[in-house]
Amino acid sequence: MPGTFFASPSSIVAAALAAWSALLAVVVSRVMAARVNQHLPESDRIASVRRGKNLRKQFKQLYPRTKLVLLLDASIVVFILSIIVLVESLLF
Repeated sequence: MPGTFFASPSSIVAAALAAWSALLAVVVSRVMAARVNQHLPESDRIASVRRGKNLRKQFKQLYPRTKLVLLLDASIVVFILSIIVLVESLLF
């Protein structure tokens, strides 16, 4: 049937993996921001919109032995790789 699009199983898996890894990255970064905010005065707290390297640096200083930063990095890498696989599986 012309115009019908069928997604391959690899593209479905890649899309699901991208969605889950993005969700995990958001949850982990919010947990990190909440933990950092517990130690900051109210005027210096990190807003949920303004995150980034500053959050990572502050979190590593406060919690040097935690694996949350590694989990955040891994989820971002998995997201990027799954998007690449998704695009390749849809184009080829």
